[in-house]
Amino acid sequence: MDKSTFVDSTVAVYLAANYYPVKFDAEQKEDLVFAGQTFKFIKEGGRGSHQFAVALLDGKMGYPS
Repeated sequence: MDKSTFVDSTVAVYLAANYYPVKFDAEQKEDLVFAGQTFKFIKEGGRGSHQFAVALLDGKMGYPS
């Protein structure tokens, strides 16, 4: 998506006007502080996920492919 969708000028203008785009790696290991709350990576099995991603997605984890 970085190489095809987000570089499209129409998409970029729409996103900038209607959203505050943030790129976040839902499997990052570093803590993240947002709105005074610290979110951490939780290891589960061989992988894991970040509490921030879980909170944003209301527990319905799914990533674009």
